[in-house]
Amino acid sequence: MLDNTRDWARKQLAPFTVGLSVVLVLTSLVFWFSTGRGMQSFVFPVDWVRQPWSLLTYPFAYVGVGDIGQLLWFLLLIAWLFMAGASLERQIGTPRYAVLWFAMTALPALILWAGMLLTGRGIVIHGPYLPVAAISVIWATRNQNAAVSLMGILPLTGKWIGWIVVAGTFFNYGGGNPILGVFAILHLAIAYAYADNKIPFLQFSRPVSNHHKPSKEQIERENAYFDEVRRREKERDERERLRKLFEGSLNDDDPR
Repeated sequence: MLDNTRDWARKQLAPFTVGLSVVLVLTSLVFWFSTGRGMQSFVFPVDWVRQPWSLLTYPFAYVGVGDIGQLLWFLLLIAWLFMAGASLERQIGTPRYAVLWFAMTALPALILWAGMLLTGRGIVIHGPYLPVAAISVIWATRNQNAAVSLMGILPLTGKWIGWIVVAGTFFNYGGGNPILGVFAILHLAIAYAYADNKIPFLQFSRPVSNHHKPSKEQIERENAYFDEVRRREKERDERERLRKLFEGSLNDDDPR
């Protein structure tokens, strides 16, 4: 079973996303068992300079396995992070994606901290929502016409998902203080600009010219991904063929 799990993780071609998802689940379980003991060392407080590591650790200060509603939300968040994050990681490579995650973790915390100083309202930042929101906006920008079925019921395109994430972030952090909500979505504007190649010195992708060829690593990664897709399609076709043969044999044996 462990070998199968490792084999599955390797085939995702997104080791950082897989590891991040696992760590988020494990830390949530740890804080649930400890009833939140020790979480204060991970959260991002107003006086964060006393614990500067909290710039990167606050996403893990989260208990997502509480009541049923909280658990469902956490599972949805992890599933979405895995889908969107793995897709982006396969496009830009693991090192760049890891830097992107940490940048979109530290940046919103610092922007919100500036908003706290301006408004005089201090809050404690914790949980993975802010970096996941940035990843979501980047994915939505790169996949504006991609159709996603929200919870298997409501079909939405990437463009609408991006706007929903922006609105959700604003209302989540701007309750009672809309100015703080504006600060909370500033990093999403930066994420959009990055994904849409609007930052000249920091682009998500570069135009391909006749003189530019993909690297060997990129070719191997893309080939491995498409080989896996073809393998799954063959397995699905084979299962369907066997199912039809089995059903046909049952019909032949029917005495009626």
